[in-house]
Amino acid sequence: VAPAADVVDPAYFGNLNYLTNLMYLPYRQLRLAAARLAPALFDLPAAFDPRRYRGSNDETTRSFQAADGHIVDRDHRVAKASLEAQVADYERGVRPALLAAAGADIEFGDDRIYTSRMVALARAAGARVVFLFLPYYTGPPTVQERAFYERFGPVIDASFVSSHDEWYSDYAHLNHNGAIVETDWLAPQIAALMPEA
Repeated sequence: VAPAADVVDPAYFGNLNYLTNLMYLPYRQLRLAAARLAPALFDLPAAFDPRRYRGSNDETTRSFQAADGHIVDRDHRVAKASLEAQVADYERGVRPALLAAAGADIEFGDDRIYTSRMVALARAAGARVVFLFLPYYTGPPTVQERAFYERFGPVIDASFVSSHDEWYSDYAHLNHNGAIVETDWLAPQIAALMPEA
């Protein structure tokens, strides 16, 4: 767990999840302690098992077995009707912004404060920050809060993929063919941002 000061820091004024997160912490700590004492009850190995570790170069543009054991299929095309149903389910849970643009720091506080902190850490390490906009299937072609992200670095807009059902394995993830198309398109965009060697 993080240092106590980080755990109790709400990160920004207006963090509506702060009390819920703080109340969840004791439960989480008890669960971690129980998992340490009886890992099998939580489907965890008692010791490191290299067969369960996919390594640091994990290839997820191909089908793979998730940590919970189910197979994530990235190699086959999904029926358009299935994608449309997934999008409808997702969009039912999306709500529009409640506050005017001036209130975005409060309403989108999680995204804004943690993005700002990650950018600061990246810059402190000498890394350049670039954002990739990759929408869900049929998702809006505009980057929400684009001006906020552009304060930190360029935004590469890959919204062209959103109209291609043949490139998605579910409403939010590209299949292998979609990943190849997107990568082939993205590589020269990134190369153009790299300094001359």
